[in-house]
Amino acid sequence: MVSHAKPERPRFSPLLHSQRSRAHRRWHGLHLGVALLSTISLLSWALTVAGRHALAQRRPSLNRWSSTTLLYRTARYSPDPSRRRQARLVLAAASEGPGDQLYWLSGQAWGEHRGLRTEPSVVLALLAMAEQRRGRKEAAEAHWRSLLLRFPDTPTSADARYWLGEPGDALHQELLEQFPAHPSSLASALTTAQTTGPRQLDGALHLARWGPRQVGGEYLLANLCFQQGSQLPTAAATTLADALLRVDNPAAAEACQPGVAGSNAATEDPWPAIRELLLQRSWSQAQTALATAATPPHLTLAEAVRLDFWHGFVKQQLGQHEEAGRLWRQVAQRAPWSYYGWLSQVRLGRVSWPSPLQRVPPRSPTAPLGRS
Repeated sequence: MVSHAKPERPRFSPLLHSQRSRAHRRWHGLHLGVALLSTISLLSWALTVAGRHALAQRRPSLNRWSSTTLLYRTARYSPDPSRRRQARLVLAAASEGPGDQLYWLSGQAWGEHRGLRTEPSVVLALLAMAEQRRGRKEAAEAHWRSLLLRFPDTPTSADARYWLGEPGDALHQELLEQFPAHPSSLASALTTAQTTGPRQLDGALHLARWGPRQVGGEYLLANLCFQQGSQLPTAAATTLADALLRVDNPAAAEACQPGVAGSNAATEDPWPAIRELLLQRSWSQAQTALATAATPPHLTLAEAVRLDFWHGFVKQQLGQHEEAGRLWRQVAQRAPWSYYGWLSQVRLGRVSWPSPLQRVPPRSPTAPLGRS
């Protein structure tokens, strides 16, 4: 007879069953421990980041109006190396002698640039100038070469090219092409324009296009027109005449291009009228005035980017946001290191770091709208 009873399940000894239960509990506890540690680590990291951000927001800014005690304490004891360097830069700028400047700037040229943060190249430039003041030409040139090698596209590299080169050589030619409106470029052009030779006119034309208000520039351009105006090529004479009209010297402009002082070229600077329209919030009229002012071909880069920035600002006020963004991107691309280049990048949301210009102190008079 066949039995249909279910076979009995194998029975484990009580000891083996107890061991398996303990192993299972240990394994479960281990999982819980790992999960708990991970959660605690994540929370600790989040709290650290949040706390650091909150402290950073509450930290006082460092500038030339900061107390000496705050600057000294930050320069020596701040755990943030960027903040230590910022304090040292302010202290170096306030130092009277090159020895003190070198002390504060020593070892601060580390790192690379981040957006508009250009401290490493500024440190190298300040070190080079401090060594020049001490009469140590070789040490200064070493800093200029390091700056030019590490940061060849920054505005401070213009100073490096100026001091390492000579007017007319390859370095100064790079300087004039890459940073045409930089003070070092204008100084190089002025030196070239003061030297009799085939490059004299090139220097004068660079001044006329980018810096007719450079110290000594107007006198040099006017003198060139009075002495050689009738012998100059037509295009060069026109450029010089336009520049002299912009600095309100119609007599010299007439010597370069007869009849120009009474023509349409002798127009007044439109910026004061545009500025008044902006202050009055007359957006439609300001838009028309800005569009008209941007037409003349003899605008310098500084004048053009100023007009384009405010044109974009007016467009935004009129609800034309895409056109405003296009104008600001154009300014940021043409003059990224300029004041209006920085303002355009702020408007586009690309940067939130304060302007490279010093902060206006709280008790100072209100700054005027725009730049004169």
